[in-house]
Amino acid sequence: MTLAHSPRFGLAAAVLVAFGLGSFACSSTPDDRSDAGSSADAGSHDAGTSTDAGTKTDGGTQTGNHDFDTAKSVTIDSKATSGKLTGATGKDYFKFTGTAGERITIATAAQRLTTDNGANADDPTVIDTVVTVYDSSKQQIAQDDDEWPRSGRDSQVFLQIPADGTYYFTIEDCAEAFGSASCADPKGLKTFNYQVFVAHVSGLTAPEANAGAEQNGTTAKAVALPYMVPDGADPGQYSVILIDGAFKTAGETQVFSFTPPADTVVDMEAVRANFWVQPPGKSNGDGSTAKVKVWVTDSTGTNVIAKVDQNDFADGDNPTNGPINMSVPVELGQQYFLFVQSTAASASPATDYYFITHYAGNYYYGTPEVEAADTKGTNDTILTAETLAVPDGVDASYFVAGNLAGADDTDWFEVDAASTATVSIYCQAQRAGSGLRGLTTGLYTLDSNMMPQLITGTSATEAANADFAVQDVELPANTEKAFLKVTATSQDGDVTGHYYHCSVNYF
Repeated sequence: MTLAHSPRFGLAAAVLVAFGLGSFACSSTPDDRSDAGSSADAGSHDAGTSTDAGTKTDGGTQTGNHDFDTAKSVTIDSKATSGKLTGATGKDYFKFTGTAGERITIATAAQRLTTDNGANADDPTVIDTVVTVYDSSKQQIAQDDDEWPRSGRDSQVFLQIPADGTYYFTIEDCAEAFGSASCADPKGLKTFNYQVFVAHVSGLTAPEANAGAEQNGTTAKAVALPYMVPDGADPGQYSVILIDGAFKTAGETQVFSFTPPADTVVDMEAVRANFWVQPPGKSNGDGSTAKVKVWVTDSTGTNVIAKVDQNDFADGDNPTNGPINMSVPVELGQQYFLFVQSTAASASPATDYYFITHYAGNYYYGTPEVEAADTKGTNDTILTAETLAVPDGVDASYFVAGNLAGADDTDWFEVDAASTATVSIYCQAQRAGSGLRGLTTGLYTLDSNMMPQLITGTSATEAANADFAVQDVELPANTEKAFLKVTATSQDGDVTGHYYHCSVNYF
């Protein structure tokens, strides 16, 4: 699905994940950066794992598998299967045998087949795949439009098999699944080829951390996240990690420990631990029936530095309320704990599960604020604003990773502005797990008396249950300099993190 904007930060370390024979390999490339201001597909539900399907196929397209009765059989962990939709309204059917408790992923490559480096893309002439999964009674149990974290239009869904039996899945274009009003114009499609993989997540070469049966909600039993440099990657370029588990009881908590490696490659950006939580549910979700609360503590296990509640989030098809990306400033070489708690009112053990993708380093652009995290005074006025620079390789976009020392702190940042430019602003604090509440920003100019003047339409306040965004505001003519002001109304008493991230994008 295509939106007029993308509520994401620019990538500072792309994660390339290649599927083949039911496994994937990961590499991070700090120089591969993208701009947050580009258009995006709203169905953001993948693990951030770009799928390279360029090898190990069955060598042909599928014909005749256009309903449940003619569904083509595939085997979990087998090689890729090639297919070709008959058109924008075509739909292909597949089936496989599943066993209760198996953790699997189904991933497509269509956009990636058209790129030289196997990366996902946003080419509107290539099908925008949607994968929908059905149980043996042909009832929908899970669906995915785009991967999460999103890097393009190819799909990937994770799920835990609820019972032994035959399962089905379909592949179709976004416009067929959701209607052309929400997707790229199907009349522009020219390429309908794709490949699809079905694999156990435990067999992926990107490491998995499963809570297991011994987890009891304490740090003493915490499962350590297994950081790994994939084959072919440079030292310090660690892959994503897939975190998952299943709840036996309502309200159950499971704990993981993580220590971002001290030798992690960073390139002058803020270091963060990112946790992308896959949306639950049958429509654009992983099929789970348990929403979760997720929080991070320091090494004490009690000082909460970040926290989010999935009940405040929707799915990637909602442009004002996307899935969770808890993004937490961390120090390399320091230990932290991740807590995952079920918020289900009653237990459904067969389907109360979760999948989270984790990456530590600089996945997103974010120039660290010069003012120290726990101080005030350096950039508290428009006349002492910190000047931001556009990162190399990015067009007219500014990114800052900052902190507010308290509700009475104010941060100002200076950004260049082209005359008659259009600007969009996106910020996160509470939505990324921070304890800041009521984060408010605005873009200002200086009048002839050196006083700040708010540019109409550029002020917004973050809410707990909706993504923040200022979209496509036209700047006054002859605007040469603009100033971003960042404030907050309060600090949550239970969450000590006071960080935020903002991007200012000119078009």
